[in-house]
Amino acid sequence: MAPVPQEPTIELVAAPGPGDAPPAPDAVVITGMSGLLPGCLNVQEFAEKLYNKENLVKKYEPRWHFDHPELHEYYGRIPGLDRFDAQFFMVHYRLGNTLDAMARKVLENTYQAIFDAGISPAELSSQRVGVYIGVGATESEKGCAYGEIGLGILGCNRAMIANRVSYWLNGKGPSIVVDASCCSSLSVFEKAYNDIATGVCDAAVVGASKVLLHPHALIHYQRMVPYNKDGKMKCYGDNADGQSCSEAINVFILQKYKDSKRVYASLCYAKTQYGVVENKEYMNKYGFERDPKCLAKFLRDFYTEAGIPPSLVEYVEGFGAAVPEADKSELQAIEEVFCKDRSNPLLLGSVMSNIGYTEAASGSSAILKILLAYQRGELAANLHCESPRQDIEAIKDGRIRIPAEHQRFRRTYAAVNGLSVTGVNGHVLLAGHYRPKDLSRYQSEIPYLVTMSGRIESAVQKLIDNFKSHKIDAEEIALFHNIHKYRINGHLARGFGIFSTNAEKETIALREKADYYDDAQRPLWFVYSGMGSQWVGMGAQLMRIPVFAAAIERCRKVLEPKGVDLIRILTSPEEDIYDNILHSFVGIAAVQIGLTDVLTSIGIVPDKIIGHSVGELGCAYADGCLTAEEMILAAYSRGRVSLETPFIAGSMAAVGLGYEKILTNMLPPEIEVACHNGPESSTISGPAIVMREFVAQLTAKGIFAKEVPCSNIAYHSRYIAKAGPGLLHYLNETIKTPKLRSERWVSTSVPQNRWHEDAAKYSSAEYHTNNLLSPVLFEETARLIPSNAVVVEIAPHGLLQAILKRSLPVSCKHIPLAQRGHSDNIVFLLEAIGNLYMNGYNANIAALYPQVEFPVSTETPSLSHLIEWVYADHWKLCLFVPVDRAYSSVYKPIITTHDDEYTYLAGHVIEGTRTFPFAAALVLVWDTLSMSLSKPRRSLSVKLSSIHLHVQPCVTDVEALHLTVALQKGTGRFEVFYEYGLIAEGYIVALAHTVIDLELTEKDSLTLTSHDVYKLLHEKGYDYKCDGIVMEKITYMDKPYIMRQASDLKALQFFPFFLQEDADVYYAAVNTYDAKRARAEIPLSNENDGYGLDFSGITNRGERVFGIARDGSMCNQVTAQLELLWPVPDHWDLEDAATVPLPYLQAFYCLTMKTEIREGMRVLIHGGAGALGQAAISIALAKRCEVFTTVSDISKKKLLKQLFPELKASNIGNSRDGSFSDMILNETGGRGCHIVINNLKGQLKNASLSCCSSFGTTLDTVQIHTRDNFTYGMFNMTKARSYVPVDVMEIFESRNMGQLKKLHLLVAKGISEGYVRPLSRVTCSPQEVSRAFRLVAASNHRGRVLIRIADKDVPVTSLAQPRLISLREHFTDTIKEELGLGAYFNAIEADELVTSAEFVLMTTLLPSPGPGPGDIDTINPYLCIVPGVEGYHGRFNVLCERLKMPAAVLNPSIDDTYTNIPELAQKLVNVMVHRLKSKETFYLLGYEMGVLVALEMAVILESYGLSGTVYCLGGTPEDIQTALEINLKGMSDHKLQVVTFQNLQTNYKRLKPGRVK
Repeated sequence: MAPVPQEPTIELVAAPGPGDAPPAPDAVVITGMSGLLPGCLNVQEFAEKLYNKENLVKKYEPRWHFDHPELHEYYGRIPGLDRFDAQFFMVHYRLGNTLDAMARKVLENTYQAIFDAGISPAELSSQRVGVYIGVGATESEKGCAYGEIGLGILGCNRAMIANRVSYWLNGKGPSIVVDASCCSSLSVFEKAYNDIATGVCDAAVVGASKVLLHPHALIHYQRMVPYNKDGKMKCYGDNADGQSCSEAINVFILQKYKDSKRVYASLCYAKTQYGVVENKEYMNKYGFERDPKCLAKFLRDFYTEAGIPPSLVEYVEGFGAAVPEADKSELQAIEEVFCKDRSNPLLLGSVMSNIGYTEAASGSSAILKILLAYQRGELAANLHCESPRQDIEAIKDGRIRIPAEHQRFRRTYAAVNGLSVTGVNGHVLLAGHYRPKDLSRYQSEIPYLVTMSGRIESAVQKLIDNFKSHKIDAEEIALFHNIHKYRINGHLARGFGIFSTNAEKETIALREKADYYDDAQRPLWFVYSGMGSQWVGMGAQLMRIPVFAAAIERCRKVLEPKGVDLIRILTSPEEDIYDNILHSFVGIAAVQIGLTDVLTSIGIVPDKIIGHSVGELGCAYADGCLTAEEMILAAYSRGRVSLETPFIAGSMAAVGLGYEKILTNMLPPEIEVACHNGPESSTISGPAIVMREFVAQLTAKGIFAKEVPCSNIAYHSRYIAKAGPGLLHYLNETIKTPKLRSERWVSTSVPQNRWHEDAAKYSSAEYHTNNLLSPVLFEETARLIPSNAVVVEIAPHGLLQAILKRSLPVSCKHIPLAQRGHSDNIVFLLEAIGNLYMNGYNANIAALYPQVEFPVSTETPSLSHLIEWVYADHWKLCLFVPVDRAYSSVYKPIITTHDDEYTYLAGHVIEGTRTFPFAAALVLVWDTLSMSLSKPRRSLSVKLSSIHLHVQPCVTDVEALHLTVALQKGTGRFEVFYEYGLIAEGYIVALAHTVIDLELTEKDSLTLTSHDVYKLLHEKGYDYKCDGIVMEKITYMDKPYIMRQASDLKALQFFPFFLQEDADVYYAAVNTYDAKRARAEIPLSNENDGYGLDFSGITNRGERVFGIARDGSMCNQVTAQLELLWPVPDHWDLEDAATVPLPYLQAFYCLTMKTEIREGMRVLIHGGAGALGQAAISIALAKRCEVFTTVSDISKKKLLKQLFPELKASNIGNSRDGSFSDMILNETGGRGCHIVINNLKGQLKNASLSCCSSFGTTLDTVQIHTRDNFTYGMFNMTKARSYVPVDVMEIFESRNMGQLKKLHLLVAKGISEGYVRPLSRVTCSPQEVSRAFRLVAASNHRGRVLIRIADKDVPVTSLAQPRLISLREHFTDTIKEELGLGAYFNAIEADELVTSAEFVLMTTLLPSPGPGPGDIDTINPYLCIVPGVEGYHGRFNVLCERLKMPAAVLNPSIDDTYTNIPELAQKLVNVMVHRLKSKETFYLLGYEMGVLVALEMAVILESYGLSGTVYCLGGTPEDIQTALEINLKGMSDHKLQVVTFQNLQTNYKRLKPGRVK
């Protein structure tokens, strides 16, 4: 017999009733809550509106544009659904945009609930924490099919809502999403409760979510359940008329009572069950109506299992469907179960009356309402129930009361009832755990230090301001102490506040600080000072710290038998208290013990320890070698022997020279250097008379020298050698078992070359005796302190601060713990601890204050609303979008110049840019109307009116233009639009007869030939031709002369010529403007304009110069203005000089004219390896700015690191995707850059704009000439940011002569100071001018491209051709013929995944058949391309972009081998048939070797009964076989393998330079 599965045994823990003891340690309690409710960003806002009796169902602006008669205007809407702090939750940009909006908000509210529970996410990491999220029908799952391929499943799969939380939290418990419709949230509470009770997990994140993104969901739901028309849910009212749909997202933290820091309520029991229908009357009913008897049985069983009589329940949060039949059946069941044997009325309400119906989140919203009632002691009123239904006896006789006003709550048992439209019943029982608030319970003698962190600086400031807004609450502070004793990943800012109460009982901040935190791990060094740090009353204030006072008490007990009053020494105001040297020693030691205990108690421990003189006793204590008792006795022994030993009258003095300088022929023989303090400080020791004279001599020479108090004892010199035996004796009595010094303690009394000796390894009596007698080697040992260290001086006073700051690098952080004479050394110490936190050291600050008993009192304020997120972007929502606008006729033409119908567009150039004419758009409207009326195109007479023309889209050779013509029948209203906006709109109607009524009088007549018209248009900048158009009332306006020069870059050839004989040109530079003019992308402003601007050469007087020739530099001789001419520095050659002028002029123009660069700014420069990029980086670094830049590949990054070693590698991003934006915002702590120089287009331009800081400026160097279509959101104008398109050619205009002179001086100054320097370059001969232009056009260079016009050893030629010739017959560019494998393998694909794909879809003129780029067109036949030997699909991109049919490349699998062509052909046929299913017709294209395979495939396909066409490129089969034999002639198999690898390596180097070794 098969075993029967057993339900897990659950040991139920009864929650307390009023006056009972606290819950059992393992009882399940709710400790944190957070939520988004309609119109409410957090729980605090919801509580305010809940208790203000606001109806949160309103007429919100809908998220969709959809008009439907069944769609009601009232619903509940949560705010900020499109905002998300992706970086904090480790969600990259692509995934963030596909992530379900509910998943994004559940993540944020999870953190807020954890924060509210008074715990840190770090405490839950790697722990048994379960995540349980209730989600009903989600409207984002279509993102799996329509979103980005691969990420749709990760983003929109409902399971990922919980899984993403578990991933971020690193939880090790269950991670579950439950869909039980309206009972989903109660189901997850049940699951979480059972798992904690049975030991599956120790804590749980429990939440539920519902959002409304599609109107159809509302419409379908309203057809199933009645829907009210006024937005008011009248739950349990006699006028109930249906529901209002709403949104909510709630998250709770469940823990065991013993682990809790706060408790909102105990979770006594939770259960869901599908409702069993026994009464046939209810079997055919659906929705929320239940059989009252069955529902009552479910409730009775629930309370029997919970072990709690239902009569003890004070309040029931009912479902309250606001549907009359459903409300009645629920009330009947509640009456049956709860209203027997009651001593008080049962209070009943429903949160749906406040927020509407939230489906899966309805139960969690009800629990949230009850938790607020437990915290406030008051139940919120039920809305819209002025007249409760009277068909329930318990309501009539008062046993059930539905409060219309807020009701006092005794905080006993409360229940939540849930009903699902699918038939599930749910119930949850809660119990209060009230602990009254007593602000006087935890009294602290010292101000409260609170450390805190946040995403950004303002987030921290918000927390600080919160503390100042109300009275000090020690329990609230205790929660913050617990949260921030651990580091919180993703928090980029830190801060602290020291809070106290003034005379008016107001909370004030004695100190506050908030700043960005770089998250660097700095080494921590403790420095223990020695003699000289003592001062009168140095311990009086610090004694108020309990930890410090306890340490002093331990020391006092040790010294008391020896007649030493330590308390008097530390607190007495007597000025002469430290004239006794013993008092100084024990006083300093005691304070160091106390301060060390303070730091240790809060978890601050050093990486290294160093001591100065007697400070090494403090090192021994911190290192664990001495106890507090042993240290204070050792200090006592040092003072005792100083008093008992007869010494000469000695003295010590501080000198402002390092010990090495003072030892060089300066020091009298009687004096010794006692302390090597630093490079500019030392302490000398010797006889008092000699010392006094020497100090006077030094002072006379202007050298700082000053005697210091030392009780007339010349410490650390030969004059105290007599004290050695006595001190050794006393220390041996104290240190009976010497301990080994750890590596943390670095010695200053033993030279480093002797640290390996046994005498130096132990903290022994001998070691500390040597410390007294030997010089202090502090300077030598301090050199070991690293440059990024945080140095904490532990002493009564920061005696060594000046020495440390002068000796150590400026990057070190210095933190003293006390200061002589400070008004409040408690505040000084707390501020020091706060600064340690600011530098990355988390501390358990609670150890400094009276211990707070957890959980805190019930009325302790909630914290979840205090979180501030970084919302830099608006994220995508999976919203409803109408498939088509409501037009009667829609025509979607695809426009390309390769189509015969649109070839005329190639010549339609306006101001140098090829555009789609408005006239053509109107013709398309004409065609659309004709087609809609079933008339031949353009055979219909029409009338156009009220025409508004908006924009003419650009037309290119490489990308088709997709237009939409929408036409309404009846009105004749039309719109012509494309991807980026509207082209034209107006009205069109058909005419019954052709009407041309032009009455021109003789006076108005004007006879123009076609040639005249086009000449006039040409001179005005319009290069187009339209036949059959009647022109009427044409007005011409003067425009600059535009000469169109469309040059084929492959046919360019250089012919030098003379302008004037002022300077012979040796080098001229090609710039991007030349390349754009050569391709007719921008016009020439004058027909005599030549190419090139920069040049270098030699004047007629023999001077080497470089500069700008405004009329073109690609000639033999130029005349240049003085403002555009500079002498060539001696250390440059002419080739160097030619790289400089234009890039640096443009860089200075951007950085000084269009904005103002200043020291310390953050500057982002795109295209860092380009000419402008290199120039701008050089200038910015010279200005001491922090520079960020982007490059397109790793080789350019390496080039920049070689050119600019000071440029951080982490500041160089990838310009090929938007990752640079995340990099910059992360590196700058979310602040961005003050200046952004942009050359990116499309979406990358928007990513660049997001990097601009507040009050920053983005300079766009490409927009004016490219006229790039991109979406410029108004968000980019916030925070006082500016966007400035820049055209460097402006600076050469006569009106800007003043600016030009300033730029000339800036370049000259930069040359003299060394930061205007030559750029990297590629130099071509005059015969290679075609290659030069192609390099610039394709950006395949680094820095500049130069043309060597002449050489100093070659005379200048003199051909008077004033332009670059674009004639094929003059084309002399040669092509090097490749032999061997290079003839076949001359390219390599960057994406290895694409290389290994058997079937690669290509981009053609046809739109994608589906929402994703991998979708197959199942209707149209494909052109299947069989590549050559190399299998490289990229060479067919241009070909396929011209096709009006879908295309794909068939690649042989890299995992298979083929011995002959038939095998390969069969394999490719299998792939083709599998991917494209069956088609009657096939089209194959074979390239080179692929011809043989394609022909064999045709044979196979014909055998399947298919017919088709084979296109052959590259020769006949015989020619291909012959060529293969020639290229691979004589190669053995081994040789073929070697050559193959070498060829692939060569191509890979081209792709990724520097990656192949």
